[in-house]
Amino acid sequence: MPTLPRDSGEVIGAAGHAPVVPPTRQEQNFDEAIRDFTSMVDELGAERPSVDELRDLCQRVAKMSLELFPGDLVVRAVRDPEIPRDIGFVLNVRASGSGDEIAERIQQWVVNLGSVAGERAELCCISFDVR
Repeated sequence: MPTLPRDSGEVIGAAGHAPVVPPTRQEQNFDEAIRDFTSMVDELGAERPSVDELRDLCQRVAKMSLELFPGDLVVRAVRDPEIPRDIGFVLNVRASGSGDEIAERIQQWVVNLGSVAGERAELCCISFDVR
């Protein structure tokens, strides 16, 4: 999930998470993840997308994710502890069904990501909890 030019740097503490539950709270939850993301990037002194672009990205990818994995969704900003300049968003979903069904939906998520996120697709990855 490379997002920023890589160089040596110090690992800075992990970001919090932002649960995305009812649509009425969705903007607030995206804002928390975006705030964490921008804070981590700004600490590095690196260029980053605008807050509006990040919000739009989170909205589009979350919508696509919920279409494939209805239910709970958590969006959080994360930093790779081994590569401090590798910062992005993880969308954690609840996955139900057989292993084959889940694998098929994950593959579809990967295929859809490019068209949904465009050049910012590298900022997003998915993780899942199985029910």
